[in-house]
Amino acid sequence: MPLVWLSLLTVLVTLTRANAQTKYTADFATSPTFGYEGGQTYYKTRTTVSIGGVNYLIHNAISADFTWTGSAVSYNPNSGVGLLIEREDQQPFNFYGIDLNYTSVNTDRSHAPWLTVSYQGTNGQAAPANAYNETSKNFSLPKPAGLTVKSVQLYFADVATLLLDNLIVGPASTTSPCFAPTLPTITTTKTAICAGTSTILRIQSGSLNDASNWKWYAGSCGGTPVGTGSSIQVSPGSTTTYYVRGRGAVSPPVRAHRNKSQSVSPSSRA
Repeated sequence: MPLVWLSLLTVLVTLTRANAQTKYTADFATSPTFGYEGGQTYYKTRTTVSIGGVNYLIHNAISADFTWTGSAVSYNPNSGVGLLIEREDQQPFNFYGIDLNYTSVNTDRSHAPWLTVSYQGTNGQAAPANAYNETSKNFSLPKPAGLTVKSVQLYFADVATLLLDNLIVGPASTTSPCFAPTLPTITTTKTAICAGTSTILRIQSGSLNDASNWKWYAGSCGGTPVGTGSSIQVSPGSTTTYYVRGRGAVSPPVRAHRNKSQSVSPSSRA
């Protein structure tokens, strides 16, 4: 009988949970609440707006009042300022964007950047800062995928007028971590087989963690399904490579991050 080579390859996949994004937009169609802070009573430097049942602040202003135009928040300090966007309870949140329309007092471009946006996370910077060199700009500052932050700072080197609109935020993800299967070890009952006979492939060690089952394939990872579970019996008619990976329960799977292989060498005896 002809001998068949049997190749075994184990593949570890990383799994991530699907996480639907919850977004809320403050379009300032109604007036937010303006108030004092820092012990001073000269200027209303604090804006409070309820978004998705949570109070958010736009604050840390100086030299001028926040006001409401009927459709946006206005602030005209004629000075440099570092405004903060954060939750009133200081908890992390997801930041998706805000519309900004500003003009500068000084048009000397040597003072650029005129606006620097930085993102403070729970453990340092959540993302690189964005810098804008225009002396005036009307634009949307988008983070469509969402950025988990403790605060967003809008630092203006020199601002004359500013309009803020369409603040888009959401709750920070509370999804628990999803753990990938560990790299399994595979054994086979025979190191060489004859055509028409079979051998058993078995996972000797390895943990599924958050996956629900081991799934086996022939030809390629995700190729022809040949079984599920911790062991399968195979009877290939020619040299075949078998793959196994943890699947199910969590989606979608990210493709292999590392692998190891074992080849069964031909022998003069079956």
